[in-house]
Amino acid sequence: MTCVERPGLFKTVSAVVVFAAAFLAVSNYLGGGIDGVAAASLIAVAAAIAYFVFYGWIAKETLTPPSKRPHARPESKADITSPRVRRVQSVCEPGPHDVEAGRLTQIALEVNPGDTVVGRLEEEDGDDFEWMIVDEDNWVKYVDRGRCDVEAQGRGRGAYTVRWRVSGRGPWFLVLEAYGKKNVREVWTNLRRE
Repeated sequence: MTCVERPGLFKTVSAVVVFAAAFLAVSNYLGGGIDGVAAASLIAVAAAIAYFVFYGWIAKETLTPPSKRPHARPESKADITSPRVRRVQSVCEPGPHDVEAGRLTQIALEVNPGDTVVGRLEEEDGDDFEWMIVDEDNWVKYVDRGRCDVEAQGRGRGAYTVRWRVSGRGPWFLVLEAYGKKNVREVWTNLRRE
């Protein structure tokens, strides 16, 4: 159901004044006096009848949404002239991740075998840090012994580009480290499926 706004007092009075001014101008144009008023009255009555006859059709066209109109072309959901936007599927939270000196920061990666992960790692102030990607077994080995097999890694820089193909079942982790550093590193991650 469509609600139609009723005009307020100001709109109603304004409409009456405009009608009266137009009526008197037409009657004066048609010779004035009783003959001019009678001719202007006939024109006003004919205009009112035409208005009310066509009002239903006009109101229906203006109040009916385009999608409900018969024979109306459906509205497009997307602008076909705009370039298509690809949905970026991030594989981890972007951060910033605090990497404390001498401690490991482990970030779970949401990936599947065969995925190609691309993106960048960047320290907020450009300070150097280390990173590696390991599966769960190698994460445990690294925590226990300080050595493990890594899938990808980087050392001694403040920013890295990453390109890694997931070789098998996980779970997989991105490990950030600031070994031998004094200040906390704040690392932003922008890793996504290609």
